[in-house]
Amino acid sequence: GSTILLDGNVTYDLDTKYSFDKSLTIKSGYSFGQGGAIINLNTNFNILAGANVGSVIFDGVILTSTDTLAVAKYVFNVDQSSTVGEISFKNCKISNLRGVCRFQNSTGTVGKYTIDNCIVTNIGNYGVFNVDNANWTAGDVLFKSSTIYRCVVFMASKSTRPTKSVTVEDCTLNEFVAKAGTWYKWVNEVTNGITMKNTIVGHGYDSASGGTDYTIIGYSGLATTSWTITNTYSTSDFAYVPLNTKTISGFPSFAYTKTVNDLWKSPATGDFNIKDLTFAGIKDSGDPRWRK
Repeated sequence: GSTILLDGNVTYDLDTKYSFDKSLTIKSGYSFGQGGAIINLNTNFNILAGANVGSVIFDGVILTSTDTLAVAKYVFNVDQSSTVGEISFKNCKISNLRGVCRFQNSTGTVGKYTIDNCIVTNIGNYGVFNVDNANWTAGDVLFKSSTIYRCVVFMASKSTRPTKSVTVEDCTLNEFVAKAGTWYKWVNEVTNGITMKNTIVGHGYDSASGGTDYTIIGYSGLATTSWTITNTYSTSDFAYVPLNTKTISGFPSFAYTKTVNDLWKSPATGDFNIKDLTFAGIKDSGDPRWRK
């Protein structure tokens, strides 16, 4: 239950893997710069084998690495049998990682996983949330008031047990899954359904220089999972892979007839301030930091 307060003006190098065995909050103090304390992930965090951890919360920190190709580093790469009540990222900037949180090997449960008021970019093929093992179980997954862009994978679960719920609310998504990739990639189901609310969705991610293939697949698995889509927009350059039937029921609520470059100031550089003042969702859709 302790809080570790980091100096907001300091970069902390994580050179030795640390395995959580108790609840902790890691929080940035005030700083003269933007973003607060930096945790440079030369290795990843883990959970101690057999531990029952109530919560791990990162608040106001920058979690990044020098792995600009996003092929090697993680925040969490959990490979021990354990139980975690909650893993939460609040007010964070997360970048240059193969995956943000990956549960692999062994057996375990994560009760709640939260991305809240965060900016997440340059994430590789293990995505922003990934249950990469049949024997791990996830509860409630929440993405709220966050911007996700330039990611190869968004969310995925190989668990043979259903996830409890998935909610994406007040978010901005652009280049959030690689071309021909799957937006919600599940093996099993989401018991209480997948909800998308007050969200703006741009096009897929073609990482090739000058590439313009933005087509994606809506989902896999999820045969009986319900979808609740409200006040959620897609831009005109959002597109599914041709002839693929895995399109999300009810998405979008509203189709914006122009492109990502018409809607946002500079999506390629992560500036998602809305520049089209005629956009109907300008006051109530997308990550609130970009609204007018």
